[in-house]
Amino acid sequence: MEKGDSIFGMITQDYQLLHDRTCFDNIALPLKCLKEKHKEIRKRTDEVMEILGITGYRFKYPHSLSGGQCQQVAIARALVKYPEVLIADEPTGALDAVSEQYVLDSLKKVLDENCTIIIATHSDAVAQWCDRVVEIKDHKIRK
Repeated sequence: MEKGDSIFGMITQDYQLLHDRTCFDNIALPLKCLKEKHKEIRKRTDEVMEILGITGYRFKYPHSLSGGQCQQVAIARALVKYPEVLIADEPTGALDAVSEQYVLDSLKKVLDENCTIIIATHSDAVAQWCDRVVEIKDHKIRK
């Protein structure tokens, strides 16, 4: 993926998908809000769906997907602007261990030298996946 026109992308724990929109439309939404051209929206949305292996979700609605699949769509939506910094608030908190690993594998697919991920997590597996861990306990930073 190439560096885009956005500094930040955000992944929330509870997906925040629009249930009356297809997965494609949910992913494309940030680009539509930025008033990108239709051709660019289609190109970038298709690209991020291909990278994450979720092209099969294109015409599906969030209510027909599992929690892990919804999180994949939320990740794609956060990445479609090619952010420099991706902020993830408990991105695997509501998922089982298999889905958690699937989400981490997906993030690894799209990470490059142009993107930094900041993850808030309580999961030891997610923390071990990270290059650097900063613990906050009792309102104090512990390294």
